[in-house]
Amino acid sequence: MNRLLFEILNLISSNPGSNYSIRHISEKLKKQGVKAHYALVYKELENLKNEKTISFFDIGKSKVPRLNFSWETRNKLEQLELEKINYLNSEERETLAKIKTHYQGRNIQSIAFINYKKFKGLNYFELLIILNDTPDGAIRENEKIKTAMKRGAEEKKQELEQLIYEMLKANKDIEKKIGAKINPLILLESEFISKLFSNQANAIREGFLEHFSFSGREKFWESIGLGFLTHNEIPEITPLELTEKEIIYFLDKFEFKTITREKIMPSNKNIGIEYLISEILSGKEPRWFEAIPIIISKNLETEKKINFKELLFLARRKNKVNQLGYLLETAKEILLQNPEKNIGKTSEIEKALKWLGFFKSESEGPLIEGMKTHKKQDRISQKWNIKTNYSFEDFKRRMSEYNAD
Repeated sequence: MNRLLFEILNLISSNPGSNYSIRHISEKLKKQGVKAHYALVYKELENLKNEKTISFFDIGKSKVPRLNFSWETRNKLEQLELEKINYLNSEERETLAKIKTHYQGRNIQSIAFINYKKFKGLNYFELLIILNDTPDGAIRENEKIKTAMKRGAEEKKQELEQLIYEMLKANKDIEKKIGAKINPLILLESEFISKLFSNQANAIREGFLEHFSFSGREKFWESIGLGFLTHNEIPEITPLELTEKEIIYFLDKFEFKTITREKIMPSNKNIGIEYLISEILSGKEPRWFEAIPIIISKNLETEKKINFKELLFLARRKNKVNQLGYLLETAKEILLQNPEKNIGKTSEIEKALKWLGFFKSESEGPLIEGMKTHKKQDRISQKWNIKTNYSFEDFKRRMSEYNAD
């Protein structure tokens, strides 16, 4: 695969729902130092069309190439992923080999670096690990098909939950052996497809702009092809930045109203609750932190499920694991005061807290950057090494106000 073809395919496959015209592709690649004159780009795209890898769509006066996700396309994309290794230096290749030796198992379907250019040279790697969540379908003697399917799904669920627990628990040991910080985002195949094809901004879609599948390449693109059968198209991925007014708007959308004198207009952006929480954790606005236990509790009661694995991944990126652990544990303790009503919520939060515990920092830090504390710290803040002026009763009162307790 020549350099121009590699760069064209890499650009298109990193944002499959984009409306990159031929001229746009040419200009974008030129900025990266690639010899990508319009005529040369057009010729390579025509070849890809003839090979059934892409099709052209007319948008206005422009021709826009889109991946077909045929067998030919998947074969080409697997080749692309393999060739990405050639653009790694010797140290990166050595690290890659070490990582591959530590992530093996029958349910590990594929592994990819995400955001791998963004963090290049920082000795920090973000891994997307996709697990096969399809039950084996085995039927026992005298067992009805419906019963077997239900049993198989439950057994698979328990098996994968144990695998995720063990992988996260082993992460510190893996980091020591590799000599780099590893931030794993472990998703079931169904979760990966749902996140990638969602119109909401999330960690998967953001990371996909700079992905590199180095293990299970065939399965990686097979999963995406499977998603296309149901969803038809991956929405275009655009970098996300939120203003203060947009955070207030999305807090309201996730059932936490903020009093403000400013007029808050609807945002044309769409973000998941995990992204919103991570934005609040990284900010300096005190009044938003009290929203986190509330919106978690409120949204755990609805169909808007919270992916705590993604939330852990985002918290680790921002070095806010202790802060998230403190807020989650506070929410759990408040919900436990009404156990019959909240048993489903507390079990989900408890599972997330076990994962967070593997990454807890022993260093003491503030809940909110730059805020001096004067209150005596309660048991939960001490457990998570957090300094804060919030008390357990403060959060309990606010959750009660929102009927989130």
